[in-house]
Amino acid sequence: MVLGEINIITSSGFGNLEWGIVVGTNGFHTALEDEMGKINRMRETIYARDEISQPQPPEGWLVAGMSKKKLVVLIILPLALLLVSLFLGRYHVSPMTVMQVMASRVLPIEPTWSPTVETVIFQVRLPRVILAMFVGAGLSISGASFQGLFQNPLVSPGILGVAVAAGVLAALAILFSGNSAVI
Repeated sequence: MVLGEINIITSSGFGNLEWGIVVGTNGFHTALEDEMGKINRMRETIYARDEISQPQPPEGWLVAGMSKKKLVVLIILPLALLLVSLFLGRYHVSPMTVMQVMASRVLPIEPTWSPTVETVIFQVRLPRVILAMFVGAGLSISGASFQGLFQNPLVSPGILGVAVAAGVLAALAILFSGNSAVI
């Protein structure tokens, strides 16, 4: 004869207890009261332990739990990649020329480069790089908001139909663009 079975499931990271009961036959109430007492004692122990051992973010930091080294890398790396992407492309421009062209906008430097180089850097590459950085930042913010909203680190845009809606809007934009060669 099975009196009852108590399933205890802990949710990761928070220490909260959720419980479910599979009802058996006779003598269930006594077993239930005993098990409920055990569960309540366990719950009190976990709550007391969680209140004491909660890690507090260090004072003066912008991001909790992030070391100074990681923060410096996360700031320097995008800026370095921005500079590197300015001299990479189909039209070859040396890194020194890129630095001179960039500095010529601020400092009085005599131009030793052609106007084409300046056009390539300021009207093609720089807007492309800045736009790419903004698009990346927007995608990361939207991904983080999805993860926070659904409490799931593996959430995908298909949950709310974002991918399908983006496809429909892209198709409508192509259709209403008025360019018959695209259609």
